[in-house]
Amino acid sequence: MKLFSANQIILDAKDSYQKLQHIIENYKDTPFLYQGRDENIKDVIYHLVAWHHILLNLVKTNPSLPFELKP
Repeated sequence: MKLFSANQIILDAKDSYQKLQHIIENYKDTPFLYQGRDENIKDVIYHLVAWHHILLNLVKTNPSLPFELKP
């Protein structure tokens, strides 16, 4: 398993964030082909952030999870 330095992790995170910002900017007004709860990329990002907060709260309140989280 390859170990990464803190600086490399920060640089990779910044690079990934810039790529995500670029995608969002290019597709922010593009409607999806179906109508429903998630009608554009902003709706999807909103739901991903909400689910991320749910997971963070779950991990914070249950530090010893009964299952293993794998990438």
